[in-house]
Amino acid sequence: MVKPGYVPGRLRGPRPSRIPISGSGPSRTLTGTIVGLGALTLAILAGCSESTLSVGHELRFGLSSNSPVPVGDSVIFRYDVAGTSLSGMVIDFGDSSADSLSFHGAQTATGRVAHRYGRSGSFPVSATVTDAIQGARTETLSVQVDP
Repeated sequence: MVKPGYVPGRLRGPRPSRIPISGSGPSRTLTGTIVGLGALTLAILAGCSESTLSVGHELRFGLSSNSPVPVGDSVIFRYDVAGTSLSGMVIDFGDSSADSLSFHGAQTATGRVAHRYGRSGSFPVSATVTDAIQGARTETLSVQVDP
């Protein structure tokens, strides 16, 4: 039995949840928080209606390089990003220099960034991707530049 003022919302999976409902007459407002990712199936019992809302997927970010390389050769950084509304990426090359890319709200981005180190050594590289909806994610790796 459904309590007055509530409509059962059913997440695809083992756990049903309740979503508050307000309003009067034929127009009602559902208010709730979606926790997690996937698809939300909402069953409205009084109106015998059902619809599905896709929530999205996890912000995914992969970063790799062709390290080690000799001094003077370019290190090639490859990135593969998937999100909801990608804003951009900032790469700190670990040698007091950085670069940034803009993704203009894309859902995926794949590409390469080249950087040439002026001296040998091990450099900690950090790249941060931002998504307007899903926040930020940082990947790090170490680059070896040989003499």
